[in-house]
Amino acid sequence: MSKHQSRRNRWVKTSDLRYSGANGYVELNREGMWDAVVTYQTRRPLQETPINRPWRTVKHYLNEYKRAREAMMAVEDKIKVLKKENNLDVIL
Repeated sequence: MSKHQSRRNRWVKTSDLRYSGANGYVELNREGMWDAVVTYQTRRPLQETPINRPWRTVKHYLNEYKRAREAMMAVEDKIKVLKKENNLDVIL
């Protein structure tokens, strides 16, 4: 049995201008290009502030792409990179 999950199942079309995924979204801008945005939570490293390290939401704008599919792949690739880093101060 395959663990493959199609892109159609991973991404939800929320409007004509936007697709949302588990860790980001893809949005059509005014120039007709697709903006890829990754969202995750992070906090400051332990060395900087050992006491009170609150979590904050980060939006990381990747780039503009000609097609929505390319932007979706960019978001998925960035998430793979963040997962490989295995940083305890990042929640995906």
